[in-house]
Amino acid sequence: MAFRRPSLSEQVLPPWLWPRAAYLHVPFCAHHCNYCDFAVVAGQDLSRWLHRLGFVGRVHTIPPGKDGPQPPPDAAVGHRRRSGEELRLLCVANWFPVKGLHLLIEALADLPGDVRLDLVGDPAVDPAYAQQVREAIRRYHLEDRVRVAGVVPLEEMGARYAAADAFVLPSRFEGYPTALAEALWFGLPVVATAVGGISDLVSGGVEGFLVPPGRPRPLAGALRRLRDDPALRRRMAAAAAARGRALPSWSRARAALQRLILSLLGQ
Repeated sequence: MAFRRPSLSEQVLPPWLWPRAAYLHVPFCAHHCNYCDFAVVAGQDLSRWLHRLGFVGRVHTIPPGKDGPQPPPDAAVGHRRRSGEELRLLCVANWFPVKGLHLLIEALADLPGDVRLDLVGDPAVDPAYAQQVREAIRRYHLEDRVRVAGVVPLEEMGARYAAADAFVLPSRFEGYPTALAEALWFGLPVVATAVGGISDLVSGGVEGFLVPPGRPRPLAGALRRLRDDPALRRRMAAAAAARGRALPSWSRARAALQRLILSLLGQ
């Protein structure tokens, strides 16, 4: 733990990274920022974080594309649930504590039995946390309501988004949540935490609900509203699809990066 400096890390890092500051070599990063003239980041929150780190150069924001999963959607699909049918939630996140999956499980336990959850993401990235999440699923007797899909190939992700009724992301921090951007493109209403780059993509009450991080009850309450109000779900699905269409594509992101590099080279 030679690189652990709590006073520095707590000033420049989001809270979820404080325990990992040693592995990120924060002083190393802060030092080498002084040798860079510019930086390219994926979202505005990452730009703000970089400046807090002490970076004084120019920061260029180029968001990733929203159109990775195929096939592309033809219309908003997050409002297909009818009375008597299940409400299918989708969460796309690797199993790190910062993603708040254990809180999502707790929130799901507070919802009616017709609300189901698909978890897409790698449980192996943090085995101890994966065990915590699986224990929560067992403790709340949700084995028949939570489907752990694990790592899903990109070519199959389009079908996962298209099969969902809403997207949920209970993270404590997000730089630029690419999966959330993809969910908007598929017209899914969103329930997520009001942190980091999430707030740059979702307006609370428009494309979905933003809730405080670390609190399962507000999360459950927002999900319950989506379940109980089909008209609200349709409005948010339409707004999500419109917001998703306005986000950059991967081709646009590549072109923006190419223009930036050429301009820096004086061409």
